[in-house]
Amino acid sequence: RDASLKRRLYEELGDADWALATAFLNGHGTLAKKLRHAVAGWGTDEDEIWRALQKAPANERQFVLDHPTLLQDVEADLSGADFLRVKRMLAGTWDNLDKIEVARKGIGTDEATLITALSQMTFAEYDKLQKGTEGMPNGVASLKAWLISDLSGETEFEALESLHQVQMAHDPGYG
Repeated sequence: RDASLKRRLYEELGDADWALATAFLNGHGTLAKKLRHAVAGWGTDEDEIWRALQKAPANERQFVLDHPTLLQDVEADLSGADFLRVKRMLAGTWDNLDKIEVARKGIGTDEATLITALSQMTFAEYDKLQKGTEGMPNGVASLKAWLISDLSGETEFEALESLHQVQMAHDPGYG
């Protein structure tokens, strides 16, 4: 309400932070505030990020996507795999294929997430995989090749068996 106070705050904060501050004051920047808090100071609170993203409504997620400075701050504090997860969750597309791509992207393979995502793949996700994705351009063939090259022993067997079960369930031409 006080124009001079607003002007001083704007001058102090700059465009990006002013937009975040006014959105929060108007009740629209809750996710942005939580993300900012999770990456502030020493260390990053990844659990806070995941909780905030899971609970955030679409308009809050879009607000964050529209603020590249905030996204850059989050990206600077996370691994490539974790930031990919953030981007997919913000876009509202966090599905089993995303989980597989994130499990592949980190240092080492997140085998538990990979096996769970493979075994829970839906028909729609399998159809999307068959058409190819950014990380698996040749679809099922890309995924199978990666499983064979990156995994070994019991984990490789379990992953390939999970994929086999999904193919049997969702692909009438498989077999």
